[in-house]
Order: sequence, then structure tokens, then C-alpha cells
Amino acid sequence: MLEHATDREEDPERDNVIHEDNWFEYEVLGFFPILRGTREEVEEYFGPHNVYTGDTWDREAGRPLRHKPGGSMYSNNDGRDYAFEQWRLAREAERHRQESSSGGPASS
Repeated sequence: MLEHATDREEDPERDNVIHEDNWFEYEVLGFFPILRGTREEVEEYFGPHNVYTGDTWDREAGRPLRHKPGGSMYSNNDGRDYAFEQWRLAREAERHRQESSSGGPASS
């Protein structure tokens, strides 16, 4: 179930925009449901500008359904790219830290 951040204002371009009747339009653009995590966790992982909300995702139907209670979060390929880039930067920083602490060459 979707957990909204209490200190976040609703964004009309990303909040409550994905619905049962327009899912196909978002699906062809590469959108996918996010099935775990709080709003804060999901925005940190995919980037706040890559998280959208809407009708609750139904696994059996394979699409959002209006009549299901609650709501779901969605992202797209930009969110995947953001998550990968954050992972890559963290990995590079960790490698640099390890090389620095072992006295080895620090490469970029």
C-alpha cells in the first residue's frame, strides 16, 4: 500500500495520475509498478522526480485497478537509470575508500 510522506506536497504531474483507464499509455512509455517500500524509500532509490502514484496495482490483472483500496507507486526507465547511477557512484566511492585506506593507487 502507498505510504505518503507527511512533509511532501502533492505534485499534480506525478501524484494520482496512473489509473486503470490510462495504464496502457504509461505502460508503452516503460512504466512499471513499485511493489515495496515507503514513499521516502522509493523516492530515494528511484529519485523523487521519477516516482508517480495512482490506482492500486493488481498482480493478477497485471494492471492498476480503480476499485482496489489504497494506491500504488510507479516509475519508469528514468527511475531505473537514476537507481543504477546512484549504485555505480556508491560502488566507485567505496572502491576509492578501500584503495585509500590500503595505501593503493586511487583511480577514478
